[in-house]
Amino acid sequence: MRQYIIRRLIQIIPIVIGITIVTFFLIKMCPGNPLKVMLFNPDIKPEERARLERLYGLDQPIHIQYFKWLIRLLQGDLGWSLYTSRPVTKHILERIGPTALLAGITLFLSFLIAIPFGILSATKQYSLLDYSSTVIIFFGMSLPIYFLGLVAIYIFAVKLGILPTSGMKTLGVPFSIWDRIKHLVLPLSVLTFYQIAPFVRYARSSMLEVIREDYVRTARSKGLSERDVLYKHALRNALIPIVTIFGLSIPFIFNGAYITETIFAWPGMGRLAVGAVFQRDYPILMGTTLVSAILVLLGNLIADILYAVVDPRIRYQ
Repeated sequence: MRQYIIRRLIQIIPIVIGITIVTFFLIKMCPGNPLKVMLFNPDIKPEERARLERLYGLDQPIHIQYFKWLIRLLQGDLGWSLYTSRPVTKHILERIGPTALLAGITLFLSFLIAIPFGILSATKQYSLLDYSSTVIIFFGMSLPIYFLGLVAIYIFAVKLGILPTSGMKTLGVPFSIWDRIKHLVLPLSVLTFYQIAPFVRYARSSMLEVIREDYVRTARSKGLSERDVLYKHALRNALIPIVTIFGLSIPFIFNGAYITETIFAWPGMGRLAVGAVFQRDYPILMGTTLVSAILVLLGNLIADILYAVVDPRIRYQ
């Protein structure tokens, strides 16, 4: 297993480099220029514009810009923000904590709620609980996350006035756990509800497939109780694809948090990336994209490792 993990980590390096090439050139080919955002004065002199282009390296060919950026990246330098003139690394380190908090709790609650709900729905097929879960699944998978966020703000913040609309804390108020919890409730609830729907679907489908297997019928024929058949024999095999989804869902929850953070003004990486898009802040965009790409690759690696842990028949040589 150790050799497999080391080999996979080595394989990540060329994949990340390929991702940086595609992302860098796509960003550079987008219409617009960061100087147009930075220079609000339309009467700026051409020599001043040329000086800023030389300062930020925007006057050089695109491939030269990429190789210079890549060399700095290999040295642990993600560059400097074109908008704030601060290191990109500092921006990411400041924002990754709130995003990890939101995404981590979402991942935990999603599986904590979805797996028991999906398994009960499968074991009580065609019951009221099963039909209710099906409605929730389609409802959750059909509505866009930004719509859920706006509806939640309108109901709980505007109409009822019991929760704050945005931010991570109340300005001018000393730090308190209760204040942080109140600000976390809405974005966490929206993101968790959005993630629960597919997880319930996976759990239900996996359990329905397992309980129809021959070994489950054999266990019943031996006189075992239905509880032992379901939760000692069927559940372990039903969890194999669900555990795989756990690793793969890590980057997708982070991406979902990007939209949620923008709606609720949560000070995380999502809001940072969206702001960089409007400001044409290429270094920030490259930094956030690089972090997202690494999360996707690590999520796949975690899924493979968990798959081997749950299923003893899997052995990575």
